[in-house]
Amino acid sequence: MVRITIDDDLKQKLLSSTAGEVVELVDGSGRIVGRVLPDSFQPGPPLSAATPDYSDDELDQLAAYDGPAISTEELLERVRASRK
Repeated sequence: MVRITIDDDLKQKLLSSTAGEVVELVDGSGRIVGRVLPDSFQPGPPLSAATPDYSDDELDQLAAYDGPAISTEELLERVRASRK
């Protein structure tokens, strides 16, 4: 880890930002040079928490499926066609 001492002005800007959010540090042209995680930062739930739970019967049913398959490109074509 690298430690950089900041002046009081920057410290106040960082502390007055929205609590708990990641702060982006940008240069004069708007290019991101870094991000700061506040000590109080609480990440959201892991992605696995958003995954639906399937019963063993449902998983067995999916594993046993021997129906017709389509390629990813065919699926994308169907989705695009349904949007028209």
